[in-house]
Amino acid sequence: MSDFLNHSPKYVVSSQPAIGKIVPSVSVLYGQQGGHAATYKAAFTNGEKGYSYWNGGVTFTYDEKWSLDLRYWDTNIKNNNLTGGGGTGFCTGTVFQCTSRAMATVKYSW
Repeated sequence: MSDFLNHSPKYVVSSQPAIGKIVPSVSVLYGQQGGHAATYKAAFTNGEKGYSYWNGGVTFTYDEKWSLDLRYWDTNIKNNNLTGGGGTGFCTGTVFQCTSRAMATVKYSW
């Protein structure tokens, strides 16, 4: 039996009429992930039972092939929860980023 729960519905809030060949759309996502095993807590949630994450943004699609996505990401994971106390460096590096981020992504689909 798995000791893991992940819930992340995504909602497209609105798709606006095209402006020439550009079609804007707005989307948001809220998710939760959790588990009770000690190994799960240490590996994924910095000592907590679980965490929440969210993002919201706008995507501009051009000619059905190009897209520019502007998005804000955040989570409630903290850098000081691991057993033993003190900051652990858990939220640094390329794997876990525990602070809010604004991102831009450009994509081409053929």
